[in-house]
Amino acid sequence: MNLRRGFLVALLLTFCPFIYGQDPSIVFNSSQWDFGRVKEEDGVLSHDFRFVNLGDSPVRISSVRPGCSCIRADYDDIMTVAPGSKGEISVFFDPAGASGEVFRNLEVFFADGAGYAILSVKADVIPAPRSLESMFPFILGDGLRVDGNLVRLGFMNPGMERTGIIHVVNSSDREVSLRVVNPDFGSPVEIVGPEVLGPGETGEIRVDCRMPMDRRLFRTYSDSLLVFSGGKQCQQKLVCEAIFVGYTPREGQAAPSIWTNPSSAPMKSRFFSDERRGFVTVGNRGEAPLYIFAVEAPDGVSVSIKAGTVLKPDSSVVVTASSMKRNFSVRLFTNDPVRPIKDLIFN
Repeated sequence: MNLRRGFLVALLLTFCPFIYGQDPSIVFNSSQWDFGRVKEEDGVLSHDFRFVNLGDSPVRISSVRPGCSCIRADYDDIMTVAPGSKGEISVFFDPAGASGEVFRNLEVFFADGAGYAILSVKADVIPAPRSLESMFPFILGDGLRVDGNLVRLGFMNPGMERTGIIHVVNSSDREVSLRVVNPDFGSPVEIVGPEVLGPGETGEIRVDCRMPMDRRLFRTYSDSLLVFSGGKQCQQKLVCEAIFVGYTPREGQAAPSIWTNPSSAPMKSRFFSDERRGFVTVGNRGEAPLYIFAVEAPDGVSVSIKAGTVLKPDSSVVVTASSMKRNFSVRLFTNDPVRPIKDLIFN
């Protein structure tokens, strides 16, 4: 017994627990890795996150879900980690198209649904020299090009302000007028940008958003912005997205912790019907009740979980989704301070 205890202590000195779950059997040596300052042209970067099973039962990794297409994980998807055994997840980050500080996450799910880990990498990317077309790939019209057509502002709490920037260039040999309009007069989004750009001149279209002081507001907010040049509307629109979360957790208080299983649920056909059904278990392994404030489902999708659902600690519920569609996600807004939203994936 003393030898086993000493062995576990030695492992814990090397492997610090970075696991969200009721039974933290799997612990990683680190949950974050900083690649430092890198050049885009150097290509794909990699790092191995090592882990050990300190529990008394075998554990199998069921899936590793990247938060972006620029990052992927290499692991044995049928690997079962015996008690006391070690393993690793190799993470690959492609800096192509990135500039400045970049943060990316991966979620690691275990087969029994008892826990998940969040691994993250970051890098300060020095962009490679580019042509004007590659730097500003989206064409507005009249010689105007932008480096992106979507501004994602992420999570916002009541009263919070955030700003997104779209860079624009005049690729023509003449002066060009520019006007960006938000057609929604009641929108929390305001636009500031140059009115005129000379030949070869660049500028910034600033998208400012302030979430209303409404603690009952839970929704994915999206605005389509109209672009005009030379008095004519451009075909290309700009889009601003934000996730409004009315709940603000207090520091130091007991908190819920949401978990789901499986990470991606298959949609199976029903007899004598074109409708499909999928099932996901949603649970709470935290120390406080989990509140479902709002549920967002695509048109044509029926889901059993509703706003107002409360899951006590150590409880769970099976969520049923029905639809003619094959692939979609259902978004839950919760009071989990780590993941205030959770997307249930069906395919």
